Amino acid sequence: MAQSNRILAFNDPWHDSSFCFYGDDEVLHIESERLTRHKYEAVNPILVFCELFPEKIDDFRCIVFEESPDAVTSFVKNLVALKRQSGSRAVNYGPMPYGTQLIREQVPNAPVLESTERVEAFVRHLLRPDVNIFFAGHHASHAANAFYSSGFASALTVTWDGIGTDYVLDNIRRTLTVAGVEAPAHSISGSVFRCEGRRCVPAHHVTDCSVGFAWARVAEHVLGHEWGEEGTVMAMAALGDPRRYRKDFQYPWVWLPKPEGNLDPRTADGFKAFFAGLRDSLHDEQDCFDIAAALQEATENRFRHFLARFIGPDDHDLCLAGGAILNCQMVGKVREWFPHVRRVFVPPAPYDGGICIGAAQLVFHGEMGLPLRWTTGLPPFAMGPEYSLLSIVGACRSARVQMTEMTIRQALAMLLEGKVLGWFSGPAESGRRALGHRSIIADPRIPGMKERLNAQIKHRQWFRPFAPMILAEEVADWFECDSDFQSPYMSFAIPARPECRARVPAIVHVDGSARVQTVHRELTPRLHAALSEWKAMSGIPLLLNTSFNEREPIVETPADALNTMKRAQLDGVFFADAGILATPMAEALPAISRVLPKCLWSLRVAGGNRAAVEFLDDPGRVRIVIHRLASDANYDIQLNQTRYAVAANSRYRLTFRGRADADRDVCLGFSKASAPWSNLGLYRKLQLTTDWRDYSEDFVATSDEDNARIHFDLGDAGIAVELSSVLFWRISDTGLVAVGRSELRPRAV
Repeated sequence: MAQSNRILAFNDPWHDSSFCFYGDDEVLHIESERLTRHKYEAVNPILVFCELFPEKIDDFRCIVFEESPDAVTSFVKNLVALKRQSGSRAVNYGPMPYGTQLIREQVPNAPVLESTERVEAFVRHLLRPDVNIFFAGHHASHAANAFYSSGFASALTVTWDGIGTDYVLDNIRRTLTVAGVEAPAHSISGSVFRCEGRRCVPAHHVTDCSVGFAWARVAEHVLGHEWGEEGTVMAMAALGDPRRYRKDFQYPWVWLPKPEGNLDPRTADGFKAFFAGLRDSLHDEQDCFDIAAALQEATENRFRHFLARFIGPDDHDLCLAGGAILNCQMVGKVREWFPHVRRVFVPPAPYDGGICIGAAQLVFHGEMGLPLRWTTGLPPFAMGPEYSLLSIVGACRSARVQMTEMTIRQALAMLLEGKVLGWFSGPAESGRRALGHRSIIADPRIPGMKERLNAQIKHRQWFRPFAPMILAEEVADWFECDSDFQSPYMSFAIPARPECRARVPAIVHVDGSARVQTVHRELTPRLHAALSEWKAMSGIPLLLNTSFNEREPIVETPADALNTMKRAQLDGVFFADAGILATPMAEALPAISRVLPKCLWSLRVAGGNRAAVEFLDDPGRVRIVIHRLASDANYDIQLNQTRYAVAANSRYRLTFRGRADADRDVCLGFSKASAPWSNLGLYRKLQLTTDWRDYSEDFVATSDEDNARIHFDLGDAGIAVELSSVLFWRISDTGLVAVGRSELRPRAV
């Protein structure tokens, strides 16, 4: 039965498909990517809702959609129009779209759903006369998500992103409309609202530039990153010098508020020429860092000048939202720019994935006048579904992992040993940041921890930083901020105190900053207690905290967590609420007296011997078994077809993980591909043990070589070894630079 004080809200996504329930007794936020496992998912969120909650299809009498010209809203508006035209007669509506134009571009054969039982039931519910349908402006929803969640009595609220549809500023100052009421709307890229009590009134719309488009253009068209990798560009900026490219960002091409496909031919030609010139100017990694630094500097200048136009002397509270507000370096400087601003609030999901929350709040608080849910300034961030002990145990059994009952203190003790754990607790976080419910955690004091996490677990660029979670009451002792500084959703990057940086190197970026999460007893009491326990054990009140994922959305379910544990080679997953540590099942290497049953290779080597090689599920991992057929045979197994270029007298590092069927001596070498027994500066004996261990060897190249390779000399005729994550680095003055990752494609020499 429909309930009046519960709202169902959807965004209309080009990306970040989501929906939420919002009411007196419940707030639930679902981001579709967590279920589909596809980052920035653009699927129609109606379909996800109908799939997950068939029992709730007719529960809501008030339903809100983001105002938009795209697929979801267009379908609903067409449905409303047909309903009005047909009166009491049956409505013959068209097929439900699977997703937006973005999906149709990425997947040319993306379906439309002619009918499914659940979707048809939901459409019939939308057509009921007692169901109220609203449409909420894009930036109005961003603003509502920030202000109504902040707990502030009043605030200046500013939004910044790529583009969205809002109602034209007129005397009415609309933020939403009722189904059937048409109002003029236009595309904007930012806005300013004056908010007080239950009212958010638009005061200004940004139509002359798009910061969101600027970052996407530079990331994709200039630096060659995949869509959505603006965060990588922000990390790059700390290693660059903005001066070389400063003038380029004074031109309008980067900031054009229209998508490239909507430009007139003359503008399009200038646009293409400008970005082609930037691409052609990039010759090495430092050039990329410099252009990122210039973009960051230009963005911060624009944002500061924009805020200065609207922040008055009496504006002490500021709310921020929109995709561009994910730029924590920029947001972290706002209070420095405007010292009289006491508090800055950014919601847990300030980007388009949080629009559905703001749309629901516009109706619940702004239209219905119902009381605010949160008045403390610390609204909950864990707004996803919870998972029972039974579901956790079932997932562990299905994944065939080892389960061990364990206390929180015992799990934290593993971090003191250098272990890296997935931490799974309560409902999933809402938003991009892992905040202790779906996190990977580690001891930030351990040398090389940042490099290990980037290279072997997260599999991403060497320069990417990691964030700390810290007890809120101790943040000012470690970072340059006031004692009342709050960053519960990891929204602000601030400088670490110089005297503390060397103590926790894994969470300090190259510019000395960190994107801080303050852990508050009143917001997350269990996490606060765990971090307090860690302080008692280690002497420091902070842990390294990064999102529980590996080039994918943050894990949602226990099964997701266990899959990522195996793929990322975590030391385990601690299900904190259940007190269960899941670790990979002990897997013995095969005895060397038998041939592996699923060998994909049988390699002929010296003396008529054979080496059996088995590829595992992970293409970056290989198992080798050599059978004793001659007592004097030595084996040099070339484990990758990748070739590397090295420069004489330059420093390099080779890292890998390995184990053997027994304690075995092997030799690790780096040689010319054309001369397998040559030595380019590295030929060292190592001991592999029966346990997985991380190995790291530094060396200085003895000569220039454009065609070098890594090899392992296994020595004995009877041996079984397993290797993974073979990585090659150049050691520069600023840190480690990834040169390549072995694809582990074996061949015998």
